[in-house]
This record gives sequence, C-alpha cells and structure tokens, in this order.
Amino acid sequence: MAERDLVEGCGLATTSAYFEADSAELSLNAKQYLRSVAGCLQKDTMKGQTLLLVGYTDPQGTTKANRELALARIEAVAAQLEANGVERSQMEFLPAGERAATAETPEEWPYERRVDLVLRGA
Repeated sequence: MAERDLVEGCGLATTSAYFEADSAELSLNAKQYLRSVAGCLQKDTMKGQTLLLVGYTDPQGTTKANRELALARIEAVAAQLEANGVERSQMEFLPAGERAATAETPEEWPYERRVDLVLRGA
C-alpha cells in the first residue's frame, strides 16, 4: 500500500503533517489531521496497517541538527498517533532530514518541514 491508499482509504486530503521552521511542535491542524489518521487506522478495513513515518527538514542547518529535528518531528507525530489509539508497534521511523529536500528557494522550504505518513500494509 502507498500514500495514495492512505488518502483514499481514509478520505484525507494529504499524507503529511507540517511544521514551522526549527520546530517539532504540532500545530492544531496537524493534531486534528493525526486524530483523523488514527481514527481511520482503527476501522476494520485499515486495522493492523503499519505506517512509515518519514521526517524531513528544510536545507537550513547542519546535517546532524536536521537529522535530530527530523527525529523530533517523527516522535511528535508518533506520540500524537499513540495518544489517539495507534500502537507504537504499527509505526516505523525514517529520519530523512534535508537529504531528500527538493525545494530550491526559501519560499519553498515550508513544504520540506514535514512528516509523511506512508501505509506499509499489515
């Protein structure tokens, strides 16, 4: 299963939780989104699915600092999902940091400050 399955299977508009610069704090919108994801993963058709949480950062900062920030963002997402009923054993973590960043200008950087949620299957 892939990102598209999460969008279609859960009726979501996105597969990402976004963050402010240099922050791992979840916004109200991100918390609401993650509650929706958690609720969906508890439905019969989605039970037992595993999520890969991929943390990204913009290209500012050192590789080490960006890896730590990506991990902190992943942890924030995982904690929110767990608080809403998703088992930690249903989650896998991948801190991509700025390595996979595609934004070339500061105006595009906010789209790199995210954690993507990818269905891995049961």
